[in-house]
Amino acid sequence: MRLTIHNKTDYRKDDLRKITLACMKHLGIDPDKRHVAHFEHRRSTRHYISGYAYLNTGSFWIKIPKRLAYYEKGAWNPTKVAHDALPAKIVRYLAAVIMHELQHCMGFNHDEMANIYDDAYTADCPWIADMQVRRAGLERKAANPVDNREATARRRLAQAEERIKNLASQTKRANTILKKWRAKVKYYDKRKEEKGEV
Repeated sequence: MRLTIHNKTDYRKDDLRKITLACMKHLGIDPDKRHVAHFEHRRSTRHYISGYAYLNTGSFWIKIPKRLAYYEKGAWNPTKVAHDALPAKIVRYLAAVIMHELQHCMGFNHDEMANIYDDAYTADCPWIADMQVRRAGLERKAANPVDNREATARRRLAQAEERIKNLASQTKRANTILKKWRAKVKYYDKRKEEKGEV
């Protein structure tokens, strides 16, 4: 499958790529057709995953809110805690949204597609149970927190040294300019004295 992922979320790109490829395979999409998936965080206060796509193209966008919700029994149920990975219910709904947008890319309109809120939409997708969407960076931080602190200290030291270097350069330039203006004032003061002006 020819797939490019642009990921601006807190979730792992490899996980988003894996679930998107599985959705493409499930829909029988031509493996030679190029697709570009954009994953971003929703800016509004709504808690559900959504998306949009252009008909008969290979580009689509998936919006994942910071605080998530899942649809169950006719209502949206926001999650109340931060997760290291998306809960299974939301992974299933994410897959449904991805497939919905991919169908738009295939040329389908809403009246030709099933309701993604219906569990039957993903009933024939047992592979979803094997999918996970984890937050990025958690394994690295958990693996060696001491190394992370040292790396942070080194980075901040380098930033401080660079800042000092820039300030020193700015100070040198300012002193040069000040010296020139003082010389100019001294020159005109001397001319005033020569002319007997007070």
